[in-house]
Amino acid sequence: MSKYTTPHHNEPARNEGDDVLAMLLKAAGSRQPPPQADYEKVLGAATVAWQGQRRRRQRRIFATLAAGIASLAILAATLLQDRQPAMPFPRVATTDAVLGTAMIRAADDADWSWLDPAQPVPVTQGARLRTGPESAAGVLLGDGGSLRIDARSEVEFQTGGRVLLSAGAVYFDTGSRDGAAEDLEIVTPDSRVRHLGTQFEVRRGKLGSRIRVREGRVAISTRLQDFETTAGEELTVLAQGSVQRASIAPDDPGWEWVQAVAPAVYAEDQPLSTLLDWVSRETGRQIYFARPELESRAQRTILHGSPRRLMPMEALGVMLQTTDFHYLVTGGNEILIDAGTP
Repeated sequence: MSKYTTPHHNEPARNEGDDVLAMLLKAAGSRQPPPQADYEKVLGAATVAWQGQRRRRQRRIFATLAAGIASLAILAATLLQDRQPAMPFPRVATTDAVLGTAMIRAADDADWSWLDPAQPVPVTQGARLRTGPESAAGVLLGDGGSLRIDARSEVEFQTGGRVLLSAGAVYFDTGSRDGAAEDLEIVTPDSRVRHLGTQFEVRRGKLGSRIRVREGRVAISTRLQDFETTAGEELTVLAQGSVQRASIAPDDPGWEWVQAVAPAVYAEDQPLSTLLDWVSRETGRQIYFARPELESRAQRTILHGSPRRLMPMEALGVMLQTTDFHYLVTGGNEILIDAGTP
């Protein structure tokens, strides 16, 4: 057998270049075998040429595949970006107290969700909150203020501390007597009410918007004028922009609904004076002590237990049972604190 034929099994197999050269020689017909040196030279040149062509072909294939993969990656990234949820709206408040039935709907949600009284829920910008009959809800604002929503009401939390009141009533409390709270504006179809450090209520009625100021001052804008009003005043802004005035006391029964959804007082390991301040603020009644030394004693008396979700006067009665203090409501808007045997 010629050495140019298929090798024995114990011989190393030739590469693909050998096969190419064999086919060329067969096509040329029978002839005198070339010298071994010439054969090796031709074989080497043919192999180099074939391998170069193969590498170029592979590079073209790899380049095509890489371009395709890159295009698919760009398309996938675009699709994923389109499917990613939008950036969440900023939180502006958190639900705190819920009585009866209340619902909330986020700005990017078409469905309303029931509020669980035992589970605080974030209130984001653009959200709407709605209360049912004989219901109420309270939310805590980021700066410590409290917004309370009466029965049959609906509000929308807009940008820039603006709350749109569509129906019902809301009550705002800065949370402290110094009025340290961010700007908040209650907007109705016929008025804009901005707090200046205060407690106030805005209610939508058949005639227009009614504004009651319990403490501090508010700024009011109507179609006809801009003005301020102070504690004890009640104003009704009529649809055409005119204003009717009346008065209201800080302990008027009309304020009682706001006490039911007031921020819970945490009296655990707090001085009695803290509880008394909260009761005074929520009821509109002044605290007096039967003897001068009792005021400093109230500051030193530490309470144990927490009257969460009790009305202020109920909380006062429950917590004083753990001390030797007692109280008496006098003159309608005064609470007298005494100690010892009543």
